[in-house]
Amino acid sequence: VDTDHFNPALILASDADNWRKKLGLKTSDFILAYLGSFSTWYLPLEMIAFFKRLSLIKPESKFLVITHESPELFRTMASTCGVDSSKLIITKANRSELPALLSLADISISFIKPAYSKIASSPTKIGELLSMGIPVVCNKGIGDTDEIILISGTGVICSSNDDEAYDQSIHQILKLKTN
Repeated sequence: VDTDHFNPALILASDADNWRKKLGLKTSDFILAYLGSFSTWYLPLEMIAFFKRLSLIKPESKFLVITHESPELFRTMASTCGVDSSKLIITKANRSELPALLSLADISISFIKPAYSKIASSPTKIGELLSMGIPVVCNKGIGDTDEIILISGTGVICSSNDDEAYDQSIHQILKLKTN
């Protein structure tokens, strides 16, 4: 991770404000961010289900998805899960724009398909988010992510893909966010 690039201290308030205006976000919105592709190795339906639970606890929540993949595909999946499309903000950004865009996030999420090959994985996106000071909710069993998150206290490991685990993780990360 390029911690010089993903450095919240270097973000101009005007750049963040420009993104907020461009995306139609209010300062009162609570932003859950997802960065990257959502096909192949990721669990978009589970992340959407997590967001749906977050929206019940924090109705002002919006799901900011930063991806180069099809926004319509993600919107269709969200609709299938019963998430109102007005709660979704799907955009793409180049690398130079990412820090200002990510600075809008209150928390972030990264659910990756558990597979044997992912035991040795360390997702760069998680390092970038943590470098920005954004707490991350991750699923368990992905490389050294569990250990990094638990030791550093910079996020929460969601134990399973069900409403009870989502609610527990939400309460934990909201508590972490307020500390």
